[in-house]
Amino acid sequence: MAYASAGLGAAPRNGSMGNMGNMPSAGYGYASPSGAPLGQSIVMSPSRSAGRGMPSALQAPLAPAAGGGMPRAQRMQRLQRILDSFEVSIADANDLAVLEDYEIVLILDDSSSMNNSAKPASQRRLYEESATRWDELKSSVLLMIDLAACFDESGLDLFFLNRGHIDGVKSSQDPRVLGAFTQPARGSTPLTEALRTVAEHCQGERPILLMIFTDGEPNGGVRNFEKELKRLVTKKSTNLSFRVQIMACTADEDAVGYLNDIDEKFGKVDVTDDYYSEMIEVLKKGRIKKTFSRGDWLMKAMLGPVSAKFDAWDETGVKKKHCAKHCDDSDCSDHSDAECGACSIS
Repeated sequence: MAYASAGLGAAPRNGSMGNMGNMPSAGYGYASPSGAPLGQSIVMSPSRSAGRGMPSALQAPLAPAAGGGMPRAQRMQRLQRILDSFEVSIADANDLAVLEDYEIVLILDDSSSMNNSAKPASQRRLYEESATRWDELKSSVLLMIDLAACFDESGLDLFFLNRGHIDGVKSSQDPRVLGAFTQPARGSTPLTEALRTVAEHCQGERPILLMIFTDGEPNGGVRNFEKELKRLVTKKSTNLSFRVQIMACTADEDAVGYLNDIDEKFGKVDVTDDYYSEMIEVLKKGRIKKTFSRGDWLMKAMLGPVSAKFDAWDETGVKKKHCAKHCDDSDCSDHSDAECGACSIS
């Protein structure tokens, strides 16, 4: 993906595909390809990006490309191996074809609360080791990177809230990514500023699939975040088309309950519950007969905003109603004359 010149140094675009066929399902324990301490693989510029409160790009050279020009059949086999290694049962390689039409951008919450346990207290056992939200975010990001590397030549672009952004990631072994996750989560939750930064710096012709992972309310309040989100999806802050998926990293309603309102207000924004809550709901409704893996959770979220097949997973028979004055979806056919509570953002 191309970026506007606003002080963000673009990293080289010659990333390696990495060893995708042998990725552990938990996503932990990755090491730098060079064997060097991961924290030494990243250089962070002390400058700030365009005065918006977001650190500038994380930059480091990548290993030579190892997957460019791979025949389609070989890429499909590699993609299916990745899906199998993460126990994805709700999608196959062909289901991901729709993602070829999109640039994929991630906004990643690295605030201090991400060091808390990912598993809800009601599901934890005494003295049981529990992965943190930060650990599980790493696992999710590494899977998405290697999936996207099979069909997106430009790679994924990652925007951390407190530690800068990384462009053109093509391998889960990218030392910039591994180095970023080596450090504990630390800082606040400038989600609104992150939306502005993404809008300012994303360029190109393809639409954007923006995945936002967070476990808390944004700095400056929910209202400001909603306004910036509306500016993004209505092309007020960018001329690109955005589809947005917000992924909750906790089941704590006090922290992420506001996302339910956002899900109702925006036609081009989907919200997915945290993995543990989503798993209970999916299994309870009998949507899937086997287990619902973390890989299934991610595939459902990635494909939901762009695939009719996976969007239907959440259909309950009740359509959202959007009024013409406030609806963010220009293609919406369910407008009403009177202002409705679901579209009350002004």
